Amino acid sequence: AIAKGTYGRGREKIVSNDDAAVRERGYAASNDADAIAKGTYGRGMEADTEATGHQRADEAFSNDDFDVYRPELELPTATAVLSDTIAERSANRLRDSICDSLASTPSRRNRSSFGSHRDISSFVSHQTAGENSEVGAFHIPRRANGVSTPRFSVLGGRFSVQGARRSIAMVFAHRVVDDDDSDALPAVYPTHILTEKDMKMKKRKRILLVGLCLFAVIGLVAGLVVSITRKRIQPNESIKSWAERDSLSCGSETGFQEDFCLAVGAALFGEDYRERVILIDEEVGFGFTALQNNEIDLLVKARTHTMEREVYLASEKTGFLFTTPYFYTGLVFGGDPAFVTCAETQNITVDCEDMKICIKSGTTSIDVVRELIPEDYIVEVFPSSNDDYLRSLNTPTCNVIASDQPNVAKTNVKRLELKGPYEVGTKIFSKEPLAMVTRVDDPEWNDFVNWVLQALIVADREDITQERAHEMPTTNVFGEQFKNMYVNAIKAVGNYREIYERSMETTISRQGLNLINDKTSGLMYSHPFGNLLDDVSPGREEGGIIDAIFERGYLNCGVLNQSTSGRIGAGKSKTSGMVVDYCYALSAGIFKNDLENTKNERTKILSVSLTEAPTLLENREVDVIGLVEVNIVNDVTGKMSFSQPIYFSDQKGPLALATYQHDTQWASFVYWTVSAIIYAEEENISQDTSRKMPLSNVFGSYHKTMLRDIISAVGNYGDIYNRNIDTLGPRIGRNMLNTGDDPQLYAFPGIID
Repeated sequence: AIAKGTYGRGREKIVSNDDAAVRERGYAASNDADAIAKGTYGRGMEADTEATGHQRADEAFSNDDFDVYRPELELPTATAVLSDTIAERSANRLRDSICDSLASTPSRRNRSSFGSHRDISSFVSHQTAGENSEVGAFHIPRRANGVSTPRFSVLGGRFSVQGARRSIAMVFAHRVVDDDDSDALPAVYPTHILTEKDMKMKKRKRILLVGLCLFAVIGLVAGLVVSITRKRIQPNESIKSWAERDSLSCGSETGFQEDFCLAVGAALFGEDYRERVILIDEEVGFGFTALQNNEIDLLVKARTHTMEREVYLASEKTGFLFTTPYFYTGLVFGGDPAFVTCAETQNITVDCEDMKICIKSGTTSIDVVRELIPEDYIVEVFPSSNDDYLRSLNTPTCNVIASDQPNVAKTNVKRLELKGPYEVGTKIFSKEPLAMVTRVDDPEWNDFVNWVLQALIVADREDITQERAHEMPTTNVFGEQFKNMYVNAIKAVGNYREIYERSMETTISRQGLNLINDKTSGLMYSHPFGNLLDDVSPGREEGGIIDAIFERGYLNCGVLNQSTSGRIGAGKSKTSGMVVDYCYALSAGIFKNDLENTKNERTKILSVSLTEAPTLLENREVDVIGLVEVNIVNDVTGKMSFSQPIYFSDQKGPLALATYQHDTQWASFVYWTVSAIIYAEEENISQDTSRKMPLSNVFGSYHKTMLRDIISAVGNYGDIYNRNIDTLGPRIGRNMLNTGDDPQLYAFPGIID
């Protein structure tokens, strides 16, 4: 193989120096019109890369398949251009040094080796330089694997080679002549001499460059990993950043849901909210994607709050934050009366063999109906709107639809003037608590939206109408800019009752779950799980609280040492025993242990006061604290996230487990532990029958049995209450289960009371 030369001044073209051309000419071409081209002629090489800059021979050996020496080619003589007095002596000395080092060492990959002085002599010779000559360089450019890079030194005009054994040698030099001499070779730049100092500097630079590159790559990879795995535990935009927005994009239909968007916009922007709220009537299944991609800021359109969607929605590879529900509904069947009866009774006999049930893609209805009806009777459709969905009844595609009660209401069918008989079934087959949704990386924004919703419910309870909006109190929890947020929200759309009467009453009358609870009926009501086995999530977030608990080996569970009067005291509260049971439930869900091991090794119970609770949670000195009152101050100022209420106290209101707000995965783990315990009582699942609880992949494969482990350890809500009944007192009022017929809307304290 022959090494490259460097390019000439003003030269543009590179003469081809492939194997065939060199064999035919017997030398590497160069003329007045072309620069001396580099050439590295190895097996399989068809063309040379373009020479650029002050390139050296070591750049020509980046491919392991290049030959070092090919005797079948008549190679040109490399010229060592030094000075008239030392060139020949230096070339000879270098030749001898290389031959001594390499004579007995074969090149790898069966390449021809330099076996004698005679072999290498064809590469090194001397030609006296002219008056314009400049010093060239001798290169030992490449080392074999595992061999140190050769070192060069210049002392008294003599070149020495150290550590050259098994190195692949290439001796190279250039001659510089006057450009005006048309018979001479074109002028070329010589490769500069590499002294020992140069080589040390070059080595340092190379090490530094490699180190910087490695550091950058490692930093980039680590940054990506951390941003992905810890995305849910890092605070992102606070409410202040939303205050700086010019508009609010809201995924919503017109009417009932639109008013909730407008209420949030009015609370956020004030009187000029209408010009700044953008309503986007998104397609079915589009909402979560649009929200995740920052195309909308708030999703209101008919989204059921489920464990799957909050923790890990497989289609989006993330979870979302939900407010408390603004509307409770459930799945019903509508369509041809005969086939609606077939669907309700799950009849697939001959009389019902022509039943075809259309279900919207991307909704919870699919999972519900698939548990009731065989797949052969189900048609998944992709309508652009609910009206298009209803129109599918006038096609051969289906004769029954299944969706939430407002979507299949008779009034919608009459409005569209659809043909044929139409009835809505009377049986409700699912829980569908509809809530507003925000991205998972901004819990403060979710808080703002949630407390606007609470203001609408409070105004309904207190009978503060749109005309009397000024009677709503001010607040400073979100800052001075939002002190009139409640007033502005009610002034824009009225209270919850006014919104319902204006947009929903003609579709479905307000009753049952959508009434405000008056303390006389139960509020213990679990939310649906969704499809928990759709995909396996990445599991515990690196650096998150669940990960820290798992690595530590035990849960730090705080019990609030409040007396029944609500004052901080040394004594235990009457709910302390209940809190400890929930601590054990969390440990069992994390560690998959039996109750005894959970009690003795996996749970550390700590007594804490309310004043220190926010700091302990934020500093991760305590993982969870119970029972803390759910109110606006603890939520926003204390930066807490809450589970569903566990106990309703006459003195304190709703009490729940509290976690640090910015670790949303851990907050979700606690929330769904509480909901699972309520669900178990609803389904009459006890410790002995805990295997009836569903499996789940949303927290990763390790926690697949978490719901079963929780119930196996502590039982259902009724079991826990009964174990602590001596201190809690009789189970009445809001601490009872809501079977689905009683009011479920509840205004949390902090706005007025």
